[in-house]
Amino acid sequence: MDTDALARAGAKAAVQYGYITWDQLLDAGLSPDVVRRLVTDGQLVRQMRGLYRMIGVRTSWRGRMLAACLQGRDGAVISHRSAAAVWGLEGFEPPRIVDVSVPPSRRPRIEGTRVHRRALTRRAVRDGIPVTPIPETILDLCAVSRNQGIPLRALDDVRRRKLVSGAELERCAAEHTPRKPAGIALYRALLERRLGRTPPGTVFAADVLDLLVAAGLPEPEAEFWVTIRGRRYRIDLAYPKPKIAIECLGKIGHLNERSFEEDPVRNNDLALDGWLQIQVTYRRRADEPGAVVADVEEALARRAAA
Repeated sequence: MDTDALARAGAKAAVQYGYITWDQLLDAGLSPDVVRRLVTDGQLVRQMRGLYRMIGVRTSWRGRMLAACLQGRDGAVISHRSAAAVWGLEGFEPPRIVDVSVPPSRRPRIEGTRVHRRALTRRAVRDGIPVTPIPETILDLCAVSRNQGIPLRALDDVRRRKLVSGAELERCAAEHTPRKPAGIALYRALLERRLGRTPPGTVFAADVLDLLVAAGLPEPEAEFWVTIRGRRYRIDLAYPKPKIAIECLGKIGHLNERSFEEDPVRNNDLALDGWLQIQVTYRRRADEPGAVVADVEEALARRAAA
């Protein structure tokens, strides 16, 4: 057996989560008879037609993603919700069914996948996996999500973590608008709503912001910084002119000794500087969303009348 060819095949599989195709095995210099012998001897495991896995390599969800791309052949990429999981976007777990996009001329049959046949002009690679770029991933989420909060949460997440620039998001809108793909209207609406504004600092703050906007209230500013008596404070959501601060409280950030000592100082500083504070807990947002809206509405009314 050609040990050099076997080493080349092993090196190729090593960067593909242990997977390798029939064509890649032959390109490495192994003959069809040798490949069959490796399968018989248990050194290669036949996964599906034309796809193999090196023995001893543990399976993983990322490997499953790459395997789907290898079966889809050149031009295949992970897309939609599966791409969101590859990018590590907030709220997206490794999916049971893998979304893979292939060129329109292809009709691959790949077990455990949802195949999308379409023309893709841009591709990216994340953790060695061909994937739709982040802007196109959010566009795909706009197309398949019944709840617009899902792509909006993804948009806030990538902007908060600085995974993509506003220019890249707008580039995607400009390139795809003439083609009128599914989801483009919602995608453009979300960009118009969020770009030019600081994204909320947490998923919970984004949820409260969306609740207020959906109720017809003015959109507050997120992550608003103030300096009071030489101390800087970040307000989750703020109406700066009437000085209304909306704090979205989670237990993790406040049930500790440091917060126990610092929160009263912060609250006193804000109050003495004229800020009216509205505090929202996760449970109250979930159980009494109308009451949250009513509190903010009353605060705005009181300041307008003052």
